[in-house]
Amino acid sequence: PEQGYSFDAVEGVQGMVINRGAINAASGGSVTLLGQVIVNEGQINAELGTIAMASGTKAIVSFDAEGTLGLQVPGELLNNTLGSEDAIRNSGILQADGGRVLVQGNVAAGLFTRAINNTGIIEANTFIEKDGVIELVSRTSLIEHSGELQAQGGNIHVRGEDIEVTGSINADAKNKAGNIVIEADDFARISQQANISASSDHGAGGSVEVYGDRVALIDSASIHATGATKGGTVLLGGDVHGAGAHTAQSNVVTSQTVIDASARDNGDGGKVVLWADGSTHFTGTINADAGLNGGNGGFVEVSGKENLHFNGQVSTAAANGELGLLLLDPLTILIVNGGTAVDDSQVADGNIINGGVGDTNNYTISEPALENLSATTDIRLEAKDSITIESLTDDGVLD
Repeated sequence: PEQGYSFDAVEGVQGMVINRGAINAASGGSVTLLGQVIVNEGQINAELGTIAMASGTKAIVSFDAEGTLGLQVPGELLNNTLGSEDAIRNSGILQADGGRVLVQGNVAAGLFTRAINNTGIIEANTFIEKDGVIELVSRTSLIEHSGELQAQGGNIHVRGEDIEVTGSINADAKNKAGNIVIEADDFARISQQANISASSDHGAGGSVEVYGDRVALIDSASIHATGATKGGTVLLGGDVHGAGAHTAQSNVVTSQTVIDASARDNGDGGKVVLWADGSTHFTGTINADAGLNGGNGGFVEVSGKENLHFNGQVSTAAANGELGLLLLDPLTILIVNGGTAVDDSQVADGNIINGGVGDTNNYTISEPALENLSATTDIRLEAKDSITIESLTDDGVLD
């Protein structure tokens, strides 16, 4: 029927679905697992089709004119009679190249340790010019991903109350790189050896966006959106100057992390933005370099609306073009003449610590300190209160 097929849980019956074997749909077909608890330890294949796994008390399965499966899970699961830690757990393989993998846990908050726990492999690579799609969704509980998500040239979207990523998320491609969105209502934490990548061997880099009230890139985690002809886009916590519907309150990027949105061959560097309406703490490394054979450096903004701690490394270099731009915005800035100033150590070797609206300190930086930093990137300082430049006499870049 046009409105779809409705499936309702039977009251008093424990509904658990476990797959330990192999399930293969015909090309363009679909496989759907519905229940209170869903476990996949085997392998499910649906080339050019759809694999759907859903936990809840009611599900509506529909098909459009082209036979593509749609899934709605309006019935929230209110009890965990099976005592499972996970509403949905995948430790096996889900593969739908040229199609979609949809995993949705509609469970009451606090009912399970994790609504979705992926320790296995989920793939939906681009196939016969059809982009693959992977979606993991739970608006009320934790999504934990320590396995592999791969949609080469496709789209990956993880949406949850809280999101923990320690595995790999890959939308790389030879030509058109894909797009990755991680969207948490509360916290989005990317940690340990997590690697998130939307890069292209021959084309432009893709995009990686991470949103949440609290965003963290810590340990040795890395994000890549590189491309041969142009760097991609990486947004953590918001877009330029805090644009976007969901901006972070806090943003933490620690010292062993790497964000790279560089061009590799001939093209401009990409865009990287770290934003928080509250505080941003950055001690990692960001690259948005131009290609080795041409192009201009990219754009990097590291901003905290109320407080900004910047003590990391940024490069927007260009071997055969113009340097890119690093944007910082403390509360007030005073640039003084010659010698040294009290905050020079904070800009040495590309390291800067800036105060935000919530910080009462004024930052005093000497002319030579800024000139040394300008060798690797152009800098734009946009203070929320004031920028004061004293009389400069050193005959340097700022004179």
